[in-house]
This record gives sequence, C-alpha cells and structure tokens, in this order.
Amino acid sequence: MQYNDIETLLKNRIESDSVKFWHYYQLACVRSQQGDTAEPFRLLYKHIDLKVYADDILTDTDFEPLQNTQQWQKLRDTLYVCYLSKYPDIENKQLSLKLWLLGIDDQRTRTLKRNWKKPFPTIGSKEWSLLNKVFLKETKERANFIMEFVRDDQWPTYSMVGAEASEAAMLIIQHCGNNRYLKKSLPLLKVAAEKGEVSKIMYANMLDRYLIQSNKRQIYGTQIIGEGSYSTGSMIMFFPPIEDEANVNIRRVAMGMESIEEWAQSMGFTYQYKSDNENKRYFKAYREARRNGHLIKSIGVSQK
Repeated sequence: MQYNDIETLLKNRIESDSVKFWHYYQLACVRSQQGDTAEPFRLLYKHIDLKVYADDILTDTDFEPLQNTQQWQKLRDTLYVCYLSKYPDIENKQLSLKLWLLGIDDQRTRTLKRNWKKPFPTIGSKEWSLLNKVFLKETKERANFIMEFVRDDQWPTYSMVGAEASEAAMLIIQHCGNNRYLKKSLPLLKVAAEKGEVSKIMYANMLDRYLIQSNKRQIYGTQIIGEGSYSTGSMIMFFPPIEDEANVNIRRVAMGMESIEEWAQSMGFTYQYKSDNENKRYFKAYREARRNGHLIKSIGVSQK
C-alpha cells in the first residue's frame, strides 16, 4: 500500500534510467491499484509498445480494477488489432486470436509469477485446492479445444493462424498432462514440421516428452530431469536416456537446435555422455523414481 513511495521511486528511475518504458508500465500498475481509471491508460498508450507487451497487459493482475471500464475494452480491442497486424496474410484471423489468448492463459496458469501479483494461497490449503481445480479445469478445456482440430486431421499451422498461435496450440497440448493427446497430435505435427508449417524445435520437444512419458528413450535430448530439491540446493540435473546418444547432435542440428552440450550448459549443468549400459541403468532408476514420485521434471524447449 506504499503507493506514494513507489511512485516517487519510479519517477526517479524514469529520470535516471535509459530504459524508461518499464518504469512507466509499473507506474500505470500503481495508478490502477490506487483506483485511477484514466492515468494508467494514458501511460500505456503513450509509453508502451502495445504490440510487444500485449501479453503483459492482458495478464497483469494489477490492472484488474480497470477491467470493467469502457477504456479497458477499448485497450483490449487495440491489443487484438496490434496482434493481428503481425500476421496480415494468415487464413483464419479469428482462430489465430483465440489460440493466442488461450496460449497466454496457459502460460500464466503454469508459471503463476511475473504478472500474478495478488497474494497466493498456501500450497495445500483449501484455497489452494479450489484454485488448483480451476486451473486443471481450464487446462483440460484448452486442450480439448485443440483436439477438435486433431480429430479432423488438422493442425493450426503457420499459414493458417501465424507462428504465435500455432506454437500456443503446441504448448497447450504439451502442458495438458494427457499423453494420449500428444500421441494423436504428433503425426500431424511431423508432417507440418517437414513442410515448415510448425516449429521443428517444438515438434522435437513434444516428441521427446511423449517418448519419456511413455517410458521410452528420447530422440533429440530436449527433456531434462531434476532430482532433489531447488530450495536446499541439492537438485541434480540429467538427461533421461537418449536413443543413439552418440549421434544426438546430428539430429539436433537437423532440427535447428544447438548442441546438447550447449543446451545442458544453458540449464546450469554439464552434459556427460552415457554408454548404452549406463543408459539402461539410468532408465531403470528413472522409471522406478517416477513410480515413487521422487522426480521433478524440468522441461524446456531447446533453441539456438
């Protein structure tokens, strides 16, 4: 509630910092929390690139006091126009917009940080359980929407909906926790990836995730497992078994990815090649740990 102090701090930073736009954004947040329904919009329109920061504006809980105003509806419509202006030649603009918004919701639900600024329920509490049920319900609804296309042997491709919307659809299926959905989607994605109509990197990531969740070896080495605890500093990172691991970098280069050594380094650990016998031992331990619920997955998309 220290709005005056925060506002003074932000204005001082605006005077001294060459990167001023983010401070203006936070100033708009402060004014919104104070109940001002005019100044936040002036700040956003004047100082913020709406095309770049649409995701932030639409998901920032600081702006919730504005969301029942006519000005908010106009700002939202402006953000939609800004988004669609990036994809003037796509086939289905309405679907593109819907998928883009579903992707924003998917990411906000998964991370619960950055623009989620409200007090969060204690994990395990009744409030947490209720919120988690809502998140799970919404996750399922998003995935079911995508699967309507899969059942018709379609996938929202770049030419149909643009890159952001197409990749949002891939992430929604990847995050839904239903391995059957991944299995049904992968043949369509493989064909689309070969045509350059979806991200090859994301296809590789989805295939590896499906294989690991099916207790099989991954192909591209995109999936990383963390065993232990981040909070105690005892987290150990490693790759679940990789098929033909000696040649994994050849496959990664073909998909436009960096080397597996660079990928591991970016995730904070050193890659070590495992022989086939070592892989079998790791795989056995990994499957046993999964059954016992001892592993925390750390999944990322490997990119250049």
